[in-house]
Amino acid sequence: MDSSQVERKLTAILSADVAGYSRLMGDDHEATLATLTEYRQLFSSIIETHHGRVVNAPGDAILAEFASVVDGVGCAAEIQRELAERNARLPEHRKMVFRIGINLGDVLVQEGGLYGDGVNIAARDLHIRHRLRPGGNPFAPGVRVPGQAKLQNINRLNDRINRKWHARICRIIPQSSSIGRIMKQNS
Repeated sequence: MDSSQVERKLTAILSADVAGYSRLMGDDHEATLATLTEYRQLFSSIIETHHGRVVNAPGDAILAEFASVVDGVGCAAEIQRELAERNARLPEHRKMVFRIGINLGDVLVQEGGLYGDGVNIAARDLHIRHRLRPGGNPFAPGVRVPGQAKLQNINRLNDRINRKWHARICRIIPQSSSIGRIMKQNS
């Protein structure tokens, strides 16, 4: 990799994937692909509305970046609300629920792609996120959204991720009138 073509920057990273995607595809791949296509369009629209950009979207995953972590967290909360409304119209076995991870981190940028630990914490921690309730938005507590999100520290998972990434995982607990509110973390 030619270092003259690589840029470093601090950015908010959103990573999403479908919980139970293999089961959905196994049950009905055409219906799953139709739902995934519809939901990706929703993701793209909401990401753009929140001043972000889709970086990559392989398989059932979506990777996006935001200059502002407030925009990233607001985007994730809006996506989960919209998906919940759309899923309410589907039979239980056809609901497509996304896990969304958010991290504020240093990344390498090359040809529009994002690389490095900043991305890994948001995107490569599926072994952690799959243990979280789908439909939630886990993120590192360095992601601060004053007055807009209630944070719940997930202690058992923190022990696992701290060994590798030295970061805590929290989740947003949406509230009806706004994205949420801040709750002091348990240390």
